[in-house]
Amino acid sequence: TNRKRPVTAKEAARRLGISERTVRNIAATPRAQWLREKAEEREEIRRYHDEGGHSWSETGAHFGLTQD
Repeated sequence: TNRKRPVTAKEAARRLGISERTVRNIAATPRAQWLREKAEEREEIRRYHDEGGHSWSETGAHFGLTQD
């Protein structure tokens, strides 16, 4: 799930007097959690398409995805 941060990492680093990389490390989602969330997201998309009978175009539009 994408979260909008109230300030950028660059701005937070400037305000706190630390490096931008440190801010990113503090704010990062742990890898195991990120992988779990992505797996859940893929399953939701698959279910919407396969079990819901929606086309890939409809599925992409429903989830705000673009086709490249």
